[in-house]
Amino acid sequence: MGFKDGFSKIAKTVGDQATNASKKANDALEIAKLNSSIKSEGEKIQDIQNEIGKIVFEKFESGETVYPEVMESCNNIIEKKESIEALKQKIALIKNAKD
Repeated sequence: MGFKDGFSKIAKTVGDQATNASKKANDALEIAKLNSSIKSEGEKIQDIQNEIGKIVFEKFESGETVYPEVMESCNNIIEKKESIEALKQKIALIKNAKD
């Protein structure tokens, strides 16, 4: 094997490795983009589910019948809203006491 043949084989190996590395980098980029799209779609699903929950809760608050499976959750929301109002009143008292 001559110098030229040896050099050609080394150059081909280096070129193949560079091509392989480039393909792996492109694949990683494509996978990252796809994972980002999956996350985005998941967030959209969460937004839709939140909207459904808001609609159901508004029906509950207005006295309409809702599914028994969500009654406990709706009551928990009411309790949390009452807790928030109590905390807001405490904040107002503290602010007024400073004046």
